[in-house]
Amino acid sequence: LDRSARAAHLAAGRETQAREALSSLGERSAQRLSEASRLATAEATRRADDADERAARAARELSSLRERVHELQQSAEAARATASRRAEELEAARCDAEGRASE
Repeated sequence: LDRSARAAHLAAGRETQAREALSSLGERSAQRLSEASRLATAEATRRADDADERAARAARELSSLRERVHELQQSAEAARATASRRAEELEAARCDAEGRASE
């Protein structure tokens, strides 16, 4: 009887050790999983922040380009108006010259 009680006690001790080992393994696995999740979240946040910054930079560049296009359009319109006035002045001068030449 002592032998079987002792064997049962040893078996119970081994079972307890096995449960503790499994529990410890589960805790370590949970810690590793938590750390991996934290790192993945931090990386995703960093990438999102980088993407936001690139988008903001692109928006600023687009705005600047639009302003430059507007400036160039205004400059082109002014140049066309000046060229048109100059053409009219030259035409008037040509007509004056022809009129004087025919006199």
